[in-house]
Amino acid sequence: MADMELALCGAICIDPDRILPRIHGLVESDDFEDAKCAVIFDTVTETASRGRTLDAVLIADAVTPMFSSRVEAEAFIRSCMELCPTLVNAELHAKRIHKAARDRKIRSIIDRSLYSDLDGDELAASVISECQDFLKAEHSARTTTLDDALQAMYRGLGEKDGPRIDTGFPKLDSILKGLPAGSLTLIGARPSVGKSAFSEDLALTVARQGKPVLLFSMEMDAEELAERAAAREALIPLSAYIDKNLTQEQYQATAAACNYMGRWPLHICDAPNVSTSKIRSLARSIPNLALIIVDYIGLMQAVKSNDSRNLELGAISRDLKNLASELRVPIVALAQLNRMVSDTQKPTLANIRDSGELEQNASKVLFLWNEDKMLGVVGVSVAKNRRGSTGEVYMRFDGNYMSYKELSEYKPAERSEETRQFGQKRCL
Repeated sequence: MADMELALCGAICIDPDRILPRIHGLVESDDFEDAKCAVIFDTVTETASRGRTLDAVLIADAVTPMFSSRVEAEAFIRSCMELCPTLVNAELHAKRIHKAARDRKIRSIIDRSLYSDLDGDELAASVISECQDFLKAEHSARTTTLDDALQAMYRGLGEKDGPRIDTGFPKLDSILKGLPAGSLTLIGARPSVGKSAFSEDLALTVARQGKPVLLFSMEMDAEELAERAAAREALIPLSAYIDKNLTQEQYQATAAACNYMGRWPLHICDAPNVSTSKIRSLARSIPNLALIIVDYIGLMQAVKSNDSRNLELGAISRDLKNLASELRVPIVALAQLNRMVSDTQKPTLANIRDSGELEQNASKVLFLWNEDKMLGVVGVSVAKNRRGSTGEVYMRFDGNYMSYKELSEYKPAERSEETRQFGQKRCL
């Protein structure tokens, strides 16, 4: 392969005007193992792009800094030209050099994964993910012209449904303006407020429309989620499923709900310690995936361990944002809030636990809190929204059926000083 690289450089030096158009797109400078050959290729192609032509003497000037003397540089150029008795095979040489480079890259990817600290499923997911990234980079480009982007935007104006993902709550959707492809949305709340139920409600709403959803549940297994879904759809108290105490009518209603929901494209992964590589691998196995939900980000496994969990979570959130952009799918990730706020207080962005980067990397941030426990009213605040406005809505959460219902005319009561002090004491 070394002689082939030298021969191709020789052909470029002999007749760059003739050779460059023939090998355009067949080989890149990164494909050359020999750094001197890569410099020659870069120098000639860059000069040609400016409308100028280099000859062998000028090429020797360009590569001289890589040698101890000008004489050695000229000797190298002559040896390249001597290895190229004919220009006929330039295209074949370019193709073979590129193929050899691809083979080296894919072997390097596999070796890097095999010699990492990963094992079992994580190792397999890493290898698959890395290989898929490589293939995607080989066959597609992410750059686009402004004209193409404008045309795509204009065509999308006529698509009322389009790729937009809504929560199913009209007032909330009017604030959010949907969950756009490539976005990362955080949903934060204190424990037991109902953020897992809210995320499952979102997953079921989207899947009901026939749009595939991938839900990662690291706190509950798939059967627990199925119980909640059945309670929600069949209007049977969740306790009846937990106690396995159903009437004949409830059995029939459950069977009907299971048959109906069984057609919805909701995919559940309840494996613990999920990483972004695992998410990427599973996401790419689901055609036309519309939404990814992670419950929750604090239980995810970092690709690289760090002494600081804050730094790990920051890296995880960056990886999730990059993954959403790469897959062109919205990702919704649940997050815990710190103890500076109680479950009855409206949170702020400063209350996101463990890492400020979570808020920074998110396109949208939603908070949930118990506005009125007696009435089962939950506040939902859109605290950050890069594509829309901020605001809040109120919902009634029914724990018996694990369901949310948006309230149209609810007005929060003014909190007394005693109530605020009670909330602050609970934080301590």
